[in-house]
Amino acid sequence: MNAAAADPDAGRILCSGWWPAASLRCSVDLDRPVDPPADLAGAAEAAWQNHLLRHPADFDGRILHLLSWSGGVPGEAPAFRLAPMRFAFQAARRAPDLQPADRARLPGPIGLSVIPRTADGKLILARRSDRVSIAQRSLFFFGGFGEPPASSGPFDLAAEALRELHEELGTGFITRDVGLLGLGERPRGHQHAVFLADLDADSDTVLAQAGEAADAFEWDRLWAFPPAELLRLQPAELEAGASSYAFEAGRILLARHLGLPEPVPAPGELP
Repeated sequence: MNAAAADPDAGRILCSGWWPAASLRCSVDLDRPVDPPADLAGAAEAAWQNHLLRHPADFDGRILHLLSWSGGVPGEAPAFRLAPMRFAFQAARRAPDLQPADRARLPGPIGLSVIPRTADGKLILARRSDRVSIAQRSLFFFGGFGEPPASSGPFDLAAEALRELHEELGTGFITRDVGLLGLGERPRGHQHAVFLADLDADSDTVLAQAGEAADAFEWDRLWAFPPAELLRLQPAELEAGASSYAFEAGRILLARHLGLPEPVPAPGELP
C-alpha cells in the first residue's frame, strides 16, 4: 500500500494524479461482508436504532467498504478490493452514543465524489440540504456511498460514482473524459475517491435542469465557479454551515491536477 502525504485538517491524501476511468482495476467480494468488532456489535446496533429515531427515513442498505488498494502512481492506476457493509455502521460511526475511540473501530465506507466540469469550463458545487442526515448545509461535490453489485467480481467504480452524480444533478447531460483524481482518507479512517467528469452541457443548462433530478432534495443550492475561484472560496462566503471532508479533499486533488495553488483546508474535524 502506498505511503501517504499528510494534510492534517482534511485527513490525508493517499494518492493523487489522473487515471482514466477505464484504467481502474476494481473488484467486489460479496462473500466477505465487513462487520464491527464483536465487542461493539451490540453498541453499534443500539446506536443505529437511536439514529433511526432522529432520522426515520434512513435505510440500512448495503454500501461498499475498501478492503485494500494498491497502485496509484505514475504508470500504474489504482486497484481497489471492495466488500459490502451495512449503512448502519456508518451511521453508528457518527453517533453521539459511542465514544470517539469506539466509533473509530467501526468499519467505514468508501465515499465517492464526482466534480462536474461543464462545457464552458465551470465546476458545479452544491450545498447539502437540511433533509439529509449527514453533513447538513455543508458544501459538497456530488456522490455518496457506492452500492455493491449483484455478484462478486470486477466492478466499475467510476460508473457507480456517475450513477450518484445523475441521481443528484439530473440526466440532461452526457459525461465524458471521466477520470480518478485520487484517494483521500478521513482522520477517523474511511476513504474517499474523487472523480472529475466533463459534461457536454454548459453551466446554465445544467443548473436549469438540476431541480428535476431524482435526489435533488439532497441539496438546497447550486453554484457554477471557474476553477481558480472555487479553489479560493471559503464556505462562509456561501452561507454554508461548515466545510466537509469530501469538499476539502476534492479541492486539494483538483488543484494538484490543474497545477493551481492548493487551498488551505478548513480547521478542525470535518463532517
